[in-house]
Amino acid sequence: MGKTRTRTNWIQSRADDNRRSWRLANAYIVSQLPPFKFEFSSPSNNKPDNLHHKANSPAQRKHQPTQPTQQTTTTTTIFKMLASTAALLGLVGAAAASPLNVVPNYPAVKQSTGFRLYVNVTDKALDFSPSIQGLYVTGIHVGAGLNEAGLGSKSENPSIFYQNGTASDVRFSGATTITDQGSPLVPYGISLSLDAGSETLSSVNINGGAGTNAVQISQFPEGFRYLGPETFVVCNEPLAYYQGTKFNVLKQAATTISSSGQIEKNIPAGCVPVRLLPECATLEVLPAGSYASHEYAINSDCYADVASINWSLYGP
Repeated sequence: MGKTRTRTNWIQSRADDNRRSWRLANAYIVSQLPPFKFEFSSPSNNKPDNLHHKANSPAQRKHQPTQPTQQTTTTTTIFKMLASTAALLGLVGAAAASPLNVVPNYPAVKQSTGFRLYVNVTDKALDFSPSIQGLYVTGIHVGAGLNEAGLGSKSENPSIFYQNGTASDVRFSGATTITDQGSPLVPYGISLSLDAGSETLSSVNINGGAGTNAVQISQFPEGFRYLGPETFVVCNEPLAYYQGTKFNVLKQAATTISSSGQIEKNIPAGCVPVRLLPECATLEVLPAGSYASHEYAINSDCYADVASINWSLYGP
């Protein structure tokens, strides 16, 4: 799935590679050319005998070798070298230009104010047994107005979310992602809180309130749609509220850059990396007396049926 380079940066990178390929090709070609020189002579009335006289007898004509002029030999050599150079440059140009012919292809999206968050395992080798592929994000009650983000099947009526904010909030990563719960309905936002003793791992909660800014669906120029910031992971952990019973809970692992310049995903051992994909769902009209409001519910990109998508057909 989906990759985070912008299309503009990708095209610029390919163009830079092409220019480097041409410079290297030209330098190689020049290094392979043999030394040669042009020789010109002034017109003269004293022409060489083989151009000015006929052989005196048939025997002389038979044994007299015909020698090409130096000018003819030099010209032939030059044309051969120019033809070879043109052919090689053509091959180099074709090879350098071919990557730009790759056309990005992404699955179709629709728009809806409401969506469910579909769990897509990005490393099948790390998946749990039974698999968590195809489950949905939902809340696990852990106190008044408090929920851990957990997983549930579609038949268990998982949470329906919506992005909340203005167009400017979406553009500048200021939107939040909310679901409505309780009676009367109250907004519960997805929030991230750094785990004690960790600099990269955060718990994901669905608590009463607006939630954490920038927890929102990816947008153009990114080709795929998913909840960010990534990487989300699922860990099987005990919850104190249930006397240590283990649940599959959602966490977020922040990506960092090491001192050597390596990208570090910081996925904890025993946890499963996942991508949370928005699947279109109907956002119900709020009943009278609700504390929640859909005034700033954003019309979001989402997939009609995530399970039916053949991801191998899309990219890069």
